[in-house]
Amino acid sequence: SGLGPEKFVEFFRQASPYIVNHHGSTFVIVVPGTVMKQPVVLQGIVQDVALLQSLGVRVVLVLGSSEQVEELSELRGVASEVVDGYRVTCPEALEIAMEAAGRNNVLVQALMSRGINVAVTRKHGESNRGGHDGGV
Repeated sequence: SGLGPEKFVEFFRQASPYIVNHHGSTFVIVVPGTVMKQPVVLQGIVQDVALLQSLGVRVVLVLGSSEQVEELSELRGVASEVVDGYRVTCPEALEIAMEAAGRNNVLVQALMSRGINVAVTRKHGESNRGGHDGGV
């Protein structure tokens, strides 16, 4: 159903003080590895980041990759050791972690290079983000 023009203008006017206050700010956004595996959710986050950047907010994305590291480790038969909640990383596991992080980085950069898609941004604003609370 979407926002009609009057509602959009009202919403934008209400948001304008926040836009002004955060212009030039830096936001640090953590994207967990579980989200990296959900294309629709990830695309929505990337659209939100692009929108924030267009409003003058600097964004630092921290991309998680634990799930991808676990999958690649299992696939390659590299045992993962965890001691007191911390992963103990052997040289083989470090290579896997760097590969997983690199893949996630390339994926997000590719999505970011597309820029803001107004139609997707509007639709994204109306949709459920599959657990993403919209706190971007």
